[in-house]
Amino acid sequence: MNVLVLGCLTDATGNAVTAPRIARHLEPEHRVVLADARAFRSPSELHTLVRHERIDAAIGLHALLAGPLMLAADVPYALVFGGTDLYEPVHNLHMRQMSQAVASAECLVAFSPENQARAESLWPSAVGRVRCIPQAVEVEVDEGYSLRRTLGLADDDVLLLLPAGLRQVKDPLHLIEAVVAWHRTDRRVHLVLVGAALEPWYADHVLGRVATSAGVHYVPSLPRARFLAAVCEAAVVLNTSLGEGMCGVILEAMQLGTPVVARRNPGNAAIISHGRTGLLYETPQDFVRQTNSLLANKPYRERIGEAARRYVDAVHAMAPERRAYLTLVRDLCPGVSRSRTSDSESLITACPPRPC
Repeated sequence: MNVLVLGCLTDATGNAVTAPRIARHLEPEHRVVLADARAFRSPSELHTLVRHERIDAAIGLHALLAGPLMLAADVPYALVFGGTDLYEPVHNLHMRQMSQAVASAECLVAFSPENQARAESLWPSAVGRVRCIPQAVEVEVDEGYSLRRTLGLADDDVLLLLPAGLRQVKDPLHLIEAVVAWHRTDRRVHLVLVGAALEPWYADHVLGRVATSAGVHYVPSLPRARFLAAVCEAAVVLNTSLGEGMCGVILEAMQLGTPVVARRNPGNAAIISHGRTGLLYETPQDFVRQTNSLLANKPYRERIGEAARRYVDAVHAMAPERRAYLTLVRDLCPGVSRSRTSDSESLITACPPRPC
């Protein structure tokens, strides 16, 4: 079977990790075309690709970024909810586009029961058509890279790592005043924001604040293996988002045993058991109090790291995710042979992305 996997493959975003992973799951049994949604100037261009590649079925990631294009594919498709499509406010026009894409999908995928409930509340037509497939985690660390060394931090400095694209929904400034005050009383404390400038107008605001905030650093998005090395050497990994679907970075930190301190929202609460596999905070002051207690208690940190690792191994393993997406594709086109075209590449990138 020829299968299209479509996502917005912007570097250092969740889609850029999830879409290729789904493609790799399918590749042993199907011929997979992995395409960047940014490459298509119009839905008709995607339709042309689908005809040229003889696509039998498609999987689109994100109801807004991929959904409207999926409508033009003219093949059975599944739509995977990403998170911001569920929790971030959108223009009425975008909501109508997402609603059309949801209604026309053969199948819908949510990463958690909480995401499923949110999707069904937004789009009643989704009720009964949503499958829950938790995201899987795969980590490969660049052992030779050190973010501490790059920033000139001492071995005993406290590295608070905040991985977040510079966009409003990630709210990367949420903790900045609290950390500046904390750094003033303890010079070892450093907040390091790592992420791409995804909303340039907002990124300028963030970078202006960082430049005048003692103890706060900004690092542009890192290659994935280097980023995961930074996760390993951090004291804690933070999440400050206003809303999340299922944050892959949190799962990666949990897999690597680095304690996570995350802002309480439905997506974060769905994967973090407070006090057991991580910490959930309500306010910046609550964050400082809880993180201070965590850092002061090494056995507590180790228990949380080990419990988080066990949770990810049990719930977010690769093999169940692979089986779920193979089943999904078979259900999309039950009458189509699943054997690959022998003279085609197993995994190809359909089109190079255009600059954002």
